[in-house]
Amino acid sequence: MKHQETAQEIIKAVGGTNNINSVYHCVTRLRFDLKNNDKVDNNSLKKLDKVMGTNISGEQFQVIIGNDVSKVFDAMVKEHPAIQQSSENKQPKPEKNKNVILNIFETIAGVFAPMLPAITAAGMLKGLLALFVSLEWMSAGTDTYRILSAIGDGVFYFLPLLIAVSAARKFGSNPFVAIALGTALMYPDMGALLSSGESVAFLGIPVTAVSYASSVIPILLAVWLMSYVEKWVDRVIPAALKLLLVPLITLLVMVPVTLIAIGPLGTFVGSGLSGGINWLLNEGGLIAGIVLGGAMALIIMTGMHYA
Repeated sequence: MKHQETAQEIIKAVGGTNNINSVYHCVTRLRFDLKNNDKVDNNSLKKLDKVMGTNISGEQFQVIIGNDVSKVFDAMVKEHPAIQQSSENKQPKPEKNKNVILNIFETIAGVFAPMLPAITAAGMLKGLLALFVSLEWMSAGTDTYRILSAIGDGVFYFLPLLIAVSAARKFGSNPFVAIALGTALMYPDMGALLSSGESVAFLGIPVTAVSYASSVIPILLAVWLMSYVEKWVDRVIPAALKLLLVPLITLLVMVPVTLIAIGPLGTFVGSGLSGGINWLLNEGGLIAGIVLGGAMALIIMTGMHYA
C-alpha cells in the first residue's frame, strides 16, 4: 500500500479530519489529539500493512508506523493541509484529568521529536570523529576535521534556536519571533557582556551571567511564556499595527525577562538535572538501574527514549 493510501485510510479510521484537533509525529508514531477517541476504528487501523499497532497515552491517540512515519505524515498533510496548519498554530487544550507529569513528558517529546534527525546526525558524526581520532585515522588539528566537527558541534551549540522553532510550533506562537528571541540570547556581544566578569544590569535590575549556548531549559521556558505574552499583546493591539507592534513588544518584554529570571532559573534546573543524572549513573550502581528501569515504561510511552 502506498503512503498516500495509508494516510487516507488512517484519517478515515480515526474519524476523519473533523475529528482531528492536531497531529504530529515522533520517530515511529503519529500522535493525534482527537476530539473523540471513541470514534477511532482500531480494527481497521491494525489491518493496514504499515500500521504496527496503536496506543493511547493520556488523551493522545498514537498510531505506530515505524521508520516510514514521516512519509505517511507528509502524505497526510499534503492531502489535508489544514491538519498541518492545525498542528503548527493551535495549542492543544490541557485535559483536566490528565497526569501532570505525563503532560510534561508529552510536551517535551512534542518539542524534541521534529529535531531528532538533526540531533541524531550530529551525535553520530561526533562519535565517528572521536573514533577516527582514537584510531589515528584523522588528526584533530586538520582542516577536514574542523569542518566535520563544525557539522556535529554546530547543531548542539545552536540547539536553543532549533528548540525555539519547535517549541513555538508546539505552543502556538510565531516561530520566527521565537528565533529572534534565541538569537538575542546567543548574540556574540551579549555573550561577551555576560562573560566579562563585571556586573550587568538592565534598567537597574541585575542580570545573571549565563551561557545560553547548547542550553535547553531556558529557551524552552522562554518560548512557553512568550506564547502567552504574544497572544495577550495580539489581543490588545489594533489590527493595523499588529505586524509592527506585536513582535516588537513581545521581544522587548521577553528578552529582558529571560535574561533576568528565566535564563538563570532554567540553567539552574538544567544543571541540577544533568548533575543528578551524572551522579546517579556514576555512583548509583544498583539504585541507578532501579530508577532507570522503573521510569523506562513512562519514558518509552512518551517517546523520550529516542532523545
